[in-house]
Amino acid sequence: MKVERETMKIGADPEFEWRTQGGAFVKASSVVSGLHKRLGTDGASSTGELRPRPGTPGTVNRSISSLIGSASKHQRYIMTAGSGEDVSLGGHIHFSGVISSPELIRKLDEFIALPLREISNHSFRANHNYGALGETRSQPHGWEYRSPASWISHPWISGGVMHIAHSLARAQKEDKLSEMNTIEDIIEFAKTGPEPHGAVWFLSRYKKVIDRMKRAGAKLEDVEIFQAWKKRPRKTNAPRRVKFNFRTSDTKIDRVAHWYNKSNVNEGNEEIEVVGALRSRTQCYRVYIPASLRGLFGGVIDEVWVESWENNTIGLSLALRYAPKTAAAILATIKEKIESAEQKYDSKVIDIIEGKVTT
Repeated sequence: MKVERETMKIGADPEFEWRTQGGAFVKASSVVSGLHKRLGTDGASSTGELRPRPGTPGTVNRSISSLIGSASKHQRYIMTAGSGEDVSLGGHIHFSGVISSPELIRKLDEFIALPLREISNHSFRANHNYGALGETRSQPHGWEYRSPASWISHPWISGGVMHIAHSLARAQKEDKLSEMNTIEDIIEFAKTGPEPHGAVWFLSRYKKVIDRMKRAGAKLEDVEIFQAWKKRPRKTNAPRRVKFNFRTSDTKIDRVAHWYNKSNVNEGNEEIEVVGALRSRTQCYRVYIPASLRGLFGGVIDEVWVESWENNTIGLSLALRYAPKTAAAILATIKEKIESAEQKYDSKVIDIIEGKVTT
């Protein structure tokens, strides 16, 4: 049977989070800006967003790859997706040239939103009343499916989602949607579509990825996107080394830096700024750490009280800055703990996705 010329288009505006190398959340607008740029922020300035070119699934996935390549120029940061950890993330899918219907939405939930829930931190989205099943919205170009978590963690997942969405929409146009009951049905139907070889390749891998991640208990939020899309080398075997940058406009921090550098080698591949913490002018020794490091420390290090804060820096209380030798010793302990901790964003989850480790 002759397939009619394709008039249907698919698009997307998947969201993401910026994080430091150590995992601390970074507000998206402090890295990129622009509500209408292809790489920018969404309505909430804390959330990053990609706006790939619409078209076929292959067109969208290639555009996403290009945009992630542009984002990877900000090498000091990490990009993560999924349901989000500090802000709720979505992987909205856009359709034009095809109407929405209850059956199509149900199938999109079944093959996209629900599987992504199982491999992401969905409770975070749910607690923020975001990403309910069957959620859609009208758009000037057609309509938007809003239920899925952000699926750009890995190109195989991204490509699989795009081909599922396109195949289901095309099946509805050809009155075959009721026949799409398994991923194998979708794969078989995709062989008659505009990108048969790419569709079969991505759909087959999508199914395997979901199964592998579920068995391993792996989550999309733990994937460093630049590594997954090969925009940055894998770091599994690279030791974590911390370098402290001291904000020496504060003369008391300058003294801390003197004593620290006198006793320690201060060089590394992960930079953390050390500042004076104005929030504490008490006579207590206090050190403030980024929230991402909270799990590494108890309440006290060598009789110095440790608290977490929202800044991506390490802050020293005024009393501690008046004791630079003590402050330097505390920083050396912090550095040791950070460097010895297991890295969250290594390539372990990527290896699970790609079947390079047994789960």
